[in-house]
Amino acid sequence: MKRGMIIQVNVHAQKPARQMRWTEQMTGTRVTSQPERFYHQSDTIIRTFAAVETCLFPFKHSSAGHIYEITVPADTVIYEYDEEARIELTPACIVRYLGQKVRRYGKDWRPGRSPKVIDRTID
Repeated sequence: MKRGMIIQVNVHAQKPARQMRWTEQMTGTRVTSQPERFYHQSDTIIRTFAAVETCLFPFKHSSAGHIYEITVPADTVIYEYDEEARIELTPACIVRYLGQKVRRYGKDWRPGRSPKVIDRTID
């Protein structure tokens, strides 16, 4: 997938069977007054986003994975959970693939050490 590519939010797309169980406590809700940018990270490439509640962050996550920038329109309800937000994606959301952050295990890497994460995303 090319960096910068726009991905559709499809109301007919099926969410994969593999789902995370969310256990965090909601800290609040708010409604956007203007379009706002968030980021989503996935271990695999997502070619179509389903119109479902999705976990997003107000920043690019620091660990490895495929990174997506999601711009939500004004009047979107945001459910806040500490550093993350959960938003019901709609076709009005603009999703852009930014690229991938990859783990790099250098020659000096040893078990117990964290690998270096190389950011290959675009701004």
